[in-house]
Amino acid sequence: MSKSIMFIDKNKVVNYAGGVEKVICEFANEFIRRGYALYIVCIDTERGVPFFHLDSKVKFINLCYSYADYNYVNIKYKAKKL
Repeated sequence: MSKSIMFIDKNKVVNYAGGVEKVICEFANEFIRRGYALYIVCIDTERGVPFFHLDSKVKFINLCYSYADYNYVNIKYKAKKL
C-alpha cells in the first residue's frame, strides 16, 4: 500500500514566489524522494505551475482549470463548504 499526501492551498500558487509556496514545493519534493505519492491542490485563477521546482512525480491540480464544467466561483464556494 503506497502512502499518499495531499497539500491544499486556497491562496495564490501559480507563478507566485512566496514563502508558503516555497515550503510546499520543498516538502512535496522531499516526500516524493521518500516514496510518497503527493498531490498539490489549489484554487488559482491563473493557469500554469508553481514558481518553484516540483518533481515530475508530484500531481499538481488547479481546480479552476482542471474541471472545465465549473467556474472559479462555484469551485471556491464548494471548497469552502467542505
